[in-house]
Amino acid sequence: MKGIAFLSGLISSFLYSGIFLPAVAQVTSDNTTNTTVNTKSNNFNILNGIQKGNNLFHSFKEFSIPTGASATFKNSTDIVNIINRVTGGNISNIDGLIKSQGNANLFLINPAGIVFGENASLDIGGSFLGTTAESILFEDGLEFSAVNAQTEPLLTVSVPLGLQFNQNPGDITVNNNGHNLNTSSPMERIIPPGLEVKSGNTVALIGANILSEGGFIGANGGNVELGAVGSNDLGSIVKLNPSSNGWRFNYEEDSNLGEIQLKQKSFIDSSGDDSGSINLVAQNISIEDGSTVLIQTQNSSGNNLDGNSISIKASEIFTIDGTTEDGNFATNITSETLGSGSGANILIEAKNLFVTRGTQIETKSYGTGNAAKIIINAIESVNLGGNSPVINNPTGINSLGFGSVDAGEIKLFTKKLNITDGATINSVSISGDGNGGEVFIDATESIQVIGTDTNTNSPSTLGSNTIGQGNGGNLTVNTRQLFVQGGARIDASTFSYGDAGNVVVNASEYIGVNGKDENSINTSSIIASANVLDENIRAIFGLPDQPSGDSGSVTINTPELRVFNEGSVTVKNEGIGKGGTLNINSDTSRKFNFSRSQGYWKRW
Repeated sequence: MKGIAFLSGLISSFLYSGIFLPAVAQVTSDNTTNTTVNTKSNNFNILNGIQKGNNLFHSFKEFSIPTGASATFKNSTDIVNIINRVTGGNISNIDGLIKSQGNANLFLINPAGIVFGENASLDIGGSFLGTTAESILFEDGLEFSAVNAQTEPLLTVSVPLGLQFNQNPGDITVNNNGHNLNTSSPMERIIPPGLEVKSGNTVALIGANILSEGGFIGANGGNVELGAVGSNDLGSIVKLNPSSNGWRFNYEEDSNLGEIQLKQKSFIDSSGDDSGSINLVAQNISIEDGSTVLIQTQNSSGNNLDGNSISIKASEIFTIDGTTEDGNFATNITSETLGSGSGANILIEAKNLFVTRGTQIETKSYGTGNAAKIIINAIESVNLGGNSPVINNPTGINSLGFGSVDAGEIKLFTKKLNITDGATINSVSISGDGNGGEVFIDATESIQVIGTDTNTNSPSTLGSNTIGQGNGGNLTVNTRQLFVQGGARIDASTFSYGDAGNVVVNASEYIGVNGKDENSINTSSIIASANVLDENIRAIFGLPDQPSGDSGSVTINTPELRVFNEGSVTVKNEGIGKGGTLNINSDTSRKFNFSRSQGYWKRW
């Protein structure tokens, strides 16, 4: 019996090692579209297929490319779309090169799933779409199905219109070693190998779930699309629309969406001379482990084409969390503009948004172009907090201006906003004569701004500030109940030559400003001010010993205001500029012209 077991194991070992069996061909035709595959040393030359107008159709039983190998489509240069289906029911494992001729777009459709390895790359002239849809739909009503593979499929000259998803589509995975970006400002882009198309095109991955573990997905000045479309008995259609940089995609409102996860320093990038576009659509989206989503508008004459943006749409939860394992690089979503071109706006839609443990959502302007905006619509809640393992790296949603253009606006709409542990929502003019951006917060139920960062004692802050020559932006807060506690701040301040912005707080029921941070001098505050910073910080930013800008005003409209346990509602100026005005309004408008006020106000 032992000998039989030994022999069985030995045979199995030989079978798996390929000693007894010839290597199985990994790119093979299913003989439905006249596709021919010529193999030489694991390099696959793909010929023939069926051409209909500018569309070229191929059908494969298997389509996998091993490490170091390539699949080259020998198409004529007049082809616009190379449309490929995989019908054998096995996952496509791509760890080599996909190449085509001319400027053709390339579609890869495999309902079983697609895995891109660390050596996967693209050398195509047009856009690339990898999908686990069952079929691709065309304008004339025909479809090219990877599930119902007819002996002689009905093919068409018309334009691809959409993707048809039904039950149990496969997942798409992208594996690589992660980016090597640094924390410089502006960010120094170091492009790793991965899935990248040529300038002005689209790279799109649309499957049941999308997982990137260290992967790079890029489109220089083009469009990156990640869409997670789950199982649906009734079927879901994702529509394709042509655009100036490839394709745009529309998802049906009743689509059963899946999950997108970006982990282990994944890098999504559509930077270029012109502003690109990045779109993520799923039920739940998580970006973590130092992963980066970046658009950098580089050319001084770059443009924001077709309203390009970083757009995140999660029908349930969107989470951006944490840092790399060594704590040196924080997870981030960043839009930067370097010249006179317009930056890409950051647009976020979710039911609940969590920004935690040192992560940032930021727009930055270094030139004279229009600064990008941050607009967030979260149906239930927005939550910022969790101490970062990176010292001096607070969690934040920020818009920063470094040049002559104003910092971008921040607009946030939700029911409940919670800012804790030293996290910030802030628009800041850092240097130059650009002004700080407007910050507008509308939380219909409540806002809590609580505590400090235990590493740095920096307060949790909802604010708009300037440390340059430009003026600070105004801060408007609308809610039902507002709580500022544990040394946190609602703050519009100047630290230099520019004037501070104004603070307006409208709370339909109640405002409470309570207490201080036990480990620092921070008191809970609603404040507009001109402040003298620490000498070391003044040296870093080249700030004067005393600010010369004027303080802004604070206006509070609420039936009930409580300020207690050393909390403060304040307007002040520590420099040589003018002080602001403190306005507290109930049924009868009252104005207080003093620099600091403590106590209890209630409707009378």
